Amino acid sequence: MATEAELWDVQRATAEIGLSFVIDFLGCKIGDNNDQDLDPNATGRLMKIIRAVSWVESKHGTAGPASNHPKEDPFQSGNPDDSWWKELTGQSGNGSRFIRFPGLGNLWAKDVQAAAEKNAYFPQAASFSALGDKTDGHNDTGFSPSHSYTWGILYLVHKINTKAGDSSYQCGDLARQRLIDGAVAYNGGGVADYEQRIIDALAIIGDIPAPLAVLNARLAMPRPAKRPTKQKKPRLGKVSAAKRALGAARASKKGKAKKGKAKAKKAKTPRTARKAKTVNRRKKSNRVRR
Repeated sequence: MATEAELWDVQRATAEIGLSFVIDFLGCKIGDNNDQDLDPNATGRLMKIIRAVSWVESKHGTAGPASNHPKEDPFQSGNPDDSWWKELTGQSGNGSRFIRFPGLGNLWAKDVQAAAEKNAYFPQAASFSALGDKTDGHNDTGFSPSHSYTWGILYLVHKINTKAGDSSYQCGDLARQRLIDGAVAYNGGGVADYEQRIIDALAIIGDIPAPLAVLNARLAMPRPAKRPTKQKKPRLGKVSAAKRALGAARASKKGKAKKGKAKAKKAKTPRTARKAKTVNRRKKSNRVRR
C-alpha cells in the first residue's frame, strides 16, 4: 500500500504550480505590515496546509465516493453543489470579494476566473476552456487535478487570510492556528470534526513549524546567566592515597639526602681547620729561622 508521501509525490508539482500562481495573482505578502514577499519558509508553510487539506479531502485523490470524483478533484474544490464553485462560475451573484495587493485591482468572485486566466503564472491546464459546462464542476469530463488545486488553493489562501480578519493577499505570520482555521473555513462547516482531521493529517505529514519571525525572536532573547556551580573537593580514593604515599616517600628521600650533605659539611670543617693550623706553624717557623 502506498504511503502518504508517495501519494503526495503524484500531486506535488500540480499543487506547487497552483500556489505560485495564487501568490502572484493575489500579490501575497507577509510580515507585521504585510509588505514583505513570501520567502521559502512562508511558501513551505502554505504547502503544508495545502497538503493536509488534500489528504483530508481525498487522500491525495485516492479515496472518497465515486460521485465526488476524487481522482479528478483531489482538493475537492469543484463540487458543483458547493458555494465556492457556484461563486466562481457566477451562479451566486457577485460572490466573495477578493482584495488583492494595491495596484492589482480587487475582484468579485464571479470575475476572478476571467482575470486569473490572463495572469502570466496561470496554469493553462486549469483553464475553463477545457470544460464543456463549467457549472458541472468535477462532473465535467474535462475537469482535472489542475482545476482542483488551482481554484481550490486560491479559495483556501483567501479563507486563511480573511478568516483572520485580513485582506485576501495579507498572509501575516502564517501561524499554525491561522492556517488550520483557514482550512476549516475552506471546508465551510460541512464536516464537524474537520479541524481535528487536519491536525491528524499534519501529524502524519509533519507538523507546521513556528513562523520564522517567532524563531528569530526566540534566538534574539537574552538567555539567563548560569549560576556558578560550587566546585566540590575531590574525594581521595585509593589512587590518591597511593600517590600521597609515593610523594611522602620521595620527600623522605630528599630529607635524608639533605641531612647527609649537612653531615659531610660538618666533617670537612675540622680538616680544614687542621690544615690552617699547619700552614700557620710553617709560617712561624720560617720567621724564626730568619
